[in-house]
Amino acid sequence: MLELERRHPDVARAARAEGWDYHTAVCRGIFSELERGMVPFAAVLDTLRGQTCSGWTLVEQDVHPGLGTPSASASRNRACLRRLGL
Repeated sequence: MLELERRHPDVARAARAEGWDYHTAVCRGIFSELERGMVPFAAVLDTLRGQTCSGWTLVEQDVHPGLGTPSASASRNRACLRRLGL
């Protein structure tokens, strides 16, 4: 699973180039856990902290069978959020 997540930019490029549908892209690992994909999540949080933004942070994680369990993924994402001060 972790190797697939590290390839996230390649998966996104292939999805666009080959015209994958949503289900195919998810099955091939398009959604990765926090800080394992292309989004610089820590930088996004820093930007929000620099604004007058207050309130909730919501993290949605799609996990397809065979790519891990929702519970384990949620635990890893929560640990990441804690490391980032949330």
